[in-house]
Amino acid sequence: MSKSKDKIRVSFKNSGAAEDVTGSCTVITWGKPERTILVDCGLVQGNQSLLKEYQANSARFTFKEKNVDYVFVTHSHVDHSGRLSLLTKRGFDGKIIVPDGNKDLIRELQLDSAKIMLRDVEDLSRKLKREYSPIYEESDVKDMLTHIEEYPFKERIKLDDDVTFEFIPSGHIVGAAQLILYIKNGSVTRKIAFTGDLGNIRTETYYANKFEPIQNANLLVGESTYASKEKSAKAKDREKDLEKIKTFVYDVCIDGKGKLLFPSFSLMRSQVILTILYEMFKDDENFNIPVYVGSPLTCKINKIFNEILEGEQLKRWIEASSWDKVKFINNYEEIEQILVKPDPAIFISSAGMLNAGFAVGIAEKLLPSAKNGIAFIGYSVEGSLAWKIKQKKTKTVAINGKQILSRCRVINLNSFSSHMQRDELCDYYSGGLGTSGYGKVVLQHGNMKDRVELSKTLSELISKRNRTDKVVVANKSTEILL
Repeated sequence: MSKSKDKIRVSFKNSGAAEDVTGSCTVITWGKPERTILVDCGLVQGNQSLLKEYQANSARFTFKEKNVDYVFVTHSHVDHSGRLSLLTKRGFDGKIIVPDGNKDLIRELQLDSAKIMLRDVEDLSRKLKREYSPIYEESDVKDMLTHIEEYPFKERIKLDDDVTFEFIPSGHIVGAAQLILYIKNGSVTRKIAFTGDLGNIRTETYYANKFEPIQNANLLVGESTYASKEKSAKAKDREKDLEKIKTFVYDVCIDGKGKLLFPSFSLMRSQVILTILYEMFKDDENFNIPVYVGSPLTCKINKIFNEILEGEQLKRWIEASSWDKVKFINNYEEIEQILVKPDPAIFISSAGMLNAGFAVGIAEKLLPSAKNGIAFIGYSVEGSLAWKIKQKKTKTVAINGKQILSRCRVINLNSFSSHMQRDELCDYYSGGLGTSGYGKVVLQHGNMKDRVELSKTLSELISKRNRTDKVVVANKSTEILL
């Protein structure tokens, strides 16, 4: 077993997350004949051109799809699951293993992605005057779904003589997990852990499962989305943001009789904002504002929440979603009818960065009047419509080929991140949360500059705590041998 060719290989060649916050896909190979496991298989997303994004997502994998034994998916977000349908389309015929509650979410998110891809390739074909085909279509999604098997959390499960696994709650979104793999290679078994995306443990994440640290491993592959010192949000910031929401609703809707938009992601953010408004105003006699929650995808995910949540979480969701002030809308024509009326209203609609969805049309109607407002929840990619509106010096923004006056009131709410903050990442990876040690910690899924800085801080903490863990900043040439 001393020769490198006899080792377990953990490769990041296929992973966008090796260089940025997107496109997670880690490849593990070992044995004779060679065996292959994938951990996540996500779409590359970001602020690059539509053509570059298409090229990145349609590129060939460095492995043969038909030779992959298993695919493990940590959660349903498309930057972790979005290329599963491409994988099966190209010949993968094994099991796709996901935590309980994820199959239905993956189905709806990928069917939605298929529609977006069709629209995008039509735009590409028209602009570049050559034919582009979608990376996958709805029929490919339906085929992929036949390969998915759901497994419970916190149960060690043996798949075959060489592969055992366990899902551990990550606290990121509903159904999100960390993954522990126990891989037997000859007479040696290695424990390889993947954090997936980790939840924010400083503030309440509502319908996500509660984070639990993985105690030890030969290798920990960890996310670092919030590696930057500047992005860190504290519990007191959440309190301030909740007060900002209440004040803004009063200023815009109750006292000002205007309309207010919360651009929100269909999964989790829309449901969280609805819950916040319900718990904030359910007993407020001054609040008599209709709350419209819309997009076809959001409505589908709302129904899935009814099926996959349990206990107190389900009770909380049912109470919020049954509020007499809320109405769910899955067609834009109805929203248009509401927008032309002078009455105050609140809209919770996707997409969060105003790059698509009902929220774009709503924003177009609300922006010209100082009577209205938009409340942005979280980070916006530079160059996105949401980002442009946030710039105070911007007098007009381009929407659907038109220059729209930007006069409405805008607030930013930055404490609602569903990712673990920098200090907690350092604590987790260095033993501050009671973990007993990792042979190597590989940092991925984060800005490269911030990851390098995080690795320095992390190495210092590890040394102070008399541990010997080695810290590696992943790139696409990174290969770990175990």
